[in-house]
Amino acid sequence: MYRPLRILAVIVFFISAVPLHAQLQFDVLSTDGTFYPEIRVVFEAKDGAGNSIIDFQTSDFTVVENGIIRPVTSVSCPPPITPPVSLTFVFDISFSMSLDNRLQNLKDASTQLVQELSYPPAASAVTTFDDSSAILTPYTSNRASILSAISSLAPTGGGTDFYGAFTDAVTGAIDVTKGRAGDKYIIFMTDAFQNLTAALETQIINAARAADIKVYSVTVSPNTVNMSLRRIALQTGGRWFEDVLTAQDAQGIFDQIGDEIFIYPPCTLTYETDGCDLERSLSVTLRKIGRSVTRNTTVTVNWNSIVALDVITPVVDFGQVTGTKTMNAVISGRGAPYEVTSITSPVSTFRILDYGGTAPPFTLSPGQSRTIRIQFRPVNTDRIEARLNIVCSAPCVESVIMVGGVHDPTPMKLIEPNGGEKLFSGSTFRWSWSGVTASQAAEVEYSTNSGSTWSSVTDNAYNSFYNWRIPVTPSEECLGLAMTKEERIASLDDVWTGEQPAAVMDIAVAPSGILTAAALANGHVKLFYPKDAAFVTILEAHSGSAKSADFSPNMPWLATGGSDGYVRIWDLRDGTMIQEMAGNGNVHTVRFSADGSYLVAGSNQYVALWQTWNWVRAWRHNGDTHADGAVDIAPGNKWIASGNGNTISILNFSDGGRNRSLSGHSNFIRSLDVADDGMTIVSGSDDRTVRLWNTITWQQIRAMSGHGGGVNSVSASNAMGRIISASDDDDIRIWDGRDGSLLHTLKGHTANVNGAAFDRKTKLIVSGGSDRKIRVWGYVPPLADKSDSLWTIIATVTDLQGDAPLFDPLTCPDTWSDGDAVFVNTGNQNITVSSARIAGTDAAAFEFRSGFSIPPDVLLMPEDTLRVPLRFFPARTGDFDALIEVDTDVPGNPTISLPISGHKDTVETRVLPDTLNAGELYTCSLPAQLQFIMSNEGTVNAVIDSVDTDLGESVSFPSVFPRILLPGQSDTVTVLVHPTAFGNMQGFVRMRTTPCDFEEDLFITADLVPTAIVAEPNPVIFDFAAVGDTSFTQVVLRNPTVTNMVLDSLAFLISIPPFAVLDSSAWLDSLALPDTLAPGDSITLRLAYFPQSEGDAQGALYFHTSAPCDDSLVVPLIATSSKKPSIAYSSEQFANLLCADEQTSSATATLRNTGGLPLNISALQFEGLHPGDYQILSPTAPLIIDPGENETVIMEFNYQAVGSLREATLVVLSDAENEPRVEIPFSARK
Repeated sequence: MYRPLRILAVIVFFISAVPLHAQLQFDVLSTDGTFYPEIRVVFEAKDGAGNSIIDFQTSDFTVVENGIIRPVTSVSCPPPITPPVSLTFVFDISFSMSLDNRLQNLKDASTQLVQELSYPPAASAVTTFDDSSAILTPYTSNRASILSAISSLAPTGGGTDFYGAFTDAVTGAIDVTKGRAGDKYIIFMTDAFQNLTAALETQIINAARAADIKVYSVTVSPNTVNMSLRRIALQTGGRWFEDVLTAQDAQGIFDQIGDEIFIYPPCTLTYETDGCDLERSLSVTLRKIGRSVTRNTTVTVNWNSIVALDVITPVVDFGQVTGTKTMNAVISGRGAPYEVTSITSPVSTFRILDYGGTAPPFTLSPGQSRTIRIQFRPVNTDRIEARLNIVCSAPCVESVIMVGGVHDPTPMKLIEPNGGEKLFSGSTFRWSWSGVTASQAAEVEYSTNSGSTWSSVTDNAYNSFYNWRIPVTPSEECLGLAMTKEERIASLDDVWTGEQPAAVMDIAVAPSGILTAAALANGHVKLFYPKDAAFVTILEAHSGSAKSADFSPNMPWLATGGSDGYVRIWDLRDGTMIQEMAGNGNVHTVRFSADGSYLVAGSNQYVALWQTWNWVRAWRHNGDTHADGAVDIAPGNKWIASGNGNTISILNFSDGGRNRSLSGHSNFIRSLDVADDGMTIVSGSDDRTVRLWNTITWQQIRAMSGHGGGVNSVSASNAMGRIISASDDDDIRIWDGRDGSLLHTLKGHTANVNGAAFDRKTKLIVSGGSDRKIRVWGYVPPLADKSDSLWTIIATVTDLQGDAPLFDPLTCPDTWSDGDAVFVNTGNQNITVSSARIAGTDAAAFEFRSGFSIPPDVLLMPEDTLRVPLRFFPARTGDFDALIEVDTDVPGNPTISLPISGHKDTVETRVLPDTLNAGELYTCSLPAQLQFIMSNEGTVNAVIDSVDTDLGESVSFPSVFPRILLPGQSDTVTVLVHPTAFGNMQGFVRMRTTPCDFEEDLFITADLVPTAIVAEPNPVIFDFAAVGDTSFTQVVLRNPTVTNMVLDSLAFLISIPPFAVLDSSAWLDSLALPDTLAPGDSITLRLAYFPQSEGDAQGALYFHTSAPCDDSLVVPLIATSSKKPSIAYSSEQFANLLCADEQTSSATATLRNTGGLPLNISALQFEGLHPGDYQILSPTAPLIIDPGENETVIMEFNYQAVGSLREATLVVLSDAENEPRVEIPFSARK
């Protein structure tokens, strides 16, 4: 349990490189913000030994709140509390305690503990012991009496009796302590070495346990290991301390005992703060005992404690009006009275009509409110916004946002081509667009593959139109794109409002650009005015982290989703919650539809859709969301895109059913954004890529790489001209949506960027991240618009083009592949097809499906298609070539030939050998490594894609599966065999290969045999032998295995008596180690025990074998002994018979057994001159005297003749070792 450090120095290297006392435990238990601006932090600290630390300075702490270091003003710790406790001090006062100040050191340490305890509720008693025990002071709560008793202690000349000191019926420590109030302790202090027998130890332990007493033992003699006291302390729930040699050692131990008795209330730290946040992140660092520990927590400030001007109506939206309109904004005071100096509007469009009382300056008291009447007088229909300027002495001021007019989210519009047009190559077509001035240059591009790639029409068009000569690029999947050339980064890396109280999880910008919402990890959603970063209000949105926010298109609402599993809807006019929808799991994404009539939410468990006109849930789809639950709604409410692990699921809008999946990402998808025209999806993933998907072809357009971490947020500008991505690499990137090139990298965040959004109205990119910062960049994106739907380019040629079927390569028996040969009239003239046939060398391997035939004169008009259904069904393996010949009326080329081809491979794998035998195995040789060869003798790749076995954990494969074998390739496969039980093992390993799911079986056999040497008996228990006698026994070593065993060494772990090997030197010479034991062979070893002192003795024999395994065996040796019986005696003489009436006189002799075994008295008799004059009244022989016991012999003298002296001798015959015949002389006379 405890030894001073000087003794541990030899072993501390093996235990720990850091002493226990150098470790530091520090925990923050609670925080209290009700006394704002003073914050209180309740904590506790302990050293590595578990001792409470209560001595602190303010300089020991550093407090960081929302990234700001706050001054620590005070640290206080209440004094330790003494609980109701009963403590018995037990002092050894034998002679040896006078040495080396042993008793004095313990007296001083005990005195200090008594002075630190509170009496009452504590109570103590003081007992002592040497050969016997005594109560020096019975239980009392009088501190002076206890201290006086300890002070009076002095060593005696006696011996030591542990058993009596604990269990004496009157003065023993257990009897004194039991039945006392509260927790009960015995502090047992001694320098003696006394090994109690197991029976006596058990009696002490059971008695202490029954009385619910913990025993602490303190041994003050050097280099003493007292196993009896260790066991008593440990098994009663106490502790033991040894080698306590100095006053400092003793004081340190009693300090530890006191730490376990005292109750230490937690300490309190206070610091001063300011600011407007209700919930603040808190980091507290303690530096003590050479260590530093930091704990993170949060603190909530009482809302009414912060002096603030609150805005009841943060957004005043006048909408579109033709004349003037008046609305109200309500402000309210909080915390303490303050002066409002001025309230003004920065633009004349908004005018203040009334201040709800006297005009500023005025005083606003807590709870007092004023209604500000504001008039909106528009001069045009453009969207106008401004922030009401409120100047006051309150440290926290919310904002009023005033907006009016109509917001146009897509000012640029591509008029032609806009979908459905048919353009002929070689002719001229006029592109036109609106929404930009005639002097603004535009780039014009077109795509022939639904927007997957783009080709330039012109890079410098003015006046909102361009005449285009149509190239020969026929396609039915054409799209047009017009984009302005204006784009720039206006400013870099501004920071809004300093550090937030928690990580920023999402950023949302209102469609009109008048508000920005930041979703925080503490559950709050903060609203800002983006033009100047003015704080508007805080929504206490969620009990967990706020994960997502989204403004409705017409901006009456803000939707939020959080880790508490709720979606909540907030009225932006007054900040109230108007709707709450419960879901399953963390809500990671909320998105309104483009028309505002629906809201979709995604979590890691589900996708749910609500109708916003009545907030009724339309449907919920389970099983298609993982990771961050990314979702978005396509324009026109056609479908919903949902992240499903590393794929994108396209869900049916009406019922949530899955229509299709888009694969390409290799890790969880974190964010999705559907383009304004619905033709493209942009996705961001943990695989560090941004990908574009064509929603016409449902194919991936491209992947954009460059981020050094997972992509958390993606958003696209109009027509996908620009894409913004935010990543765990702390960066924001701007990409060209047409070709995927990287245009700009925005750096400034110092941790994961979780959200980024941009708005053309404010010309800002706003981002938030795990560094708790909101950063803005001035960014002017280009304006752009695409065709609303596909249009067509047609080549002015007359031709019948054929598209050959792509038959799947065949590999397995009895399989076929179907395909269609497609003939398309790509010209402008009708074509008549009269017949079709299959020709060529391998025509027999192909056939028309379902009895297909061409009736006479099939007319194909321009763009018409003729599909010829074919089947490839070969009878052999190899390559096959044929032709589809079609007879037409095309001038100059009436017969159109279309080559077709197919291929069938051979699949064949083989395993050699088909049986593996591991043979006999031993535990030291596991696992056995076996190998076999898997060969591909076919003509197609074979994949070993799964392995099955009936041997369970007894076999394993270090090789990686699946494994690919090329044609003609062989691969060596390693099998590890490690049986889990002794005996024979056999089973199979089955390998499945694709294609065709062929199976190959490999049989494995093995036999695991034991290798340990056996000793009988084990342990070896000697017959009892008295001190000086000898007890003999033997141990037999046997090889139980089926193979030779090599015994290479043995050792006798006790180097001195009482144990020995008989004839050891001769026996060892004859053994000639190492020696080989054949299976079943044995060796007999004779042993002797000759005790030299009484008590229990233990030892061990050690045997080591080197084959078949490196193994060892320790055989315990157990014996017990006591001293032989020994006799001591004393007697008194008979009185003479002096008076006539005296007939007899009596005397006694006392016999005492001073040995360790029972003393057998075989005879008690008088001999000598006059034995007949004496008589033994009691006892009678034979009799037995137990060790330490006395027997009194009562005798009588009866002689009636007066005269001479009568003499006789009492003879005692026994088995005493010291004096088997005792003669005690007696004489008397009448």
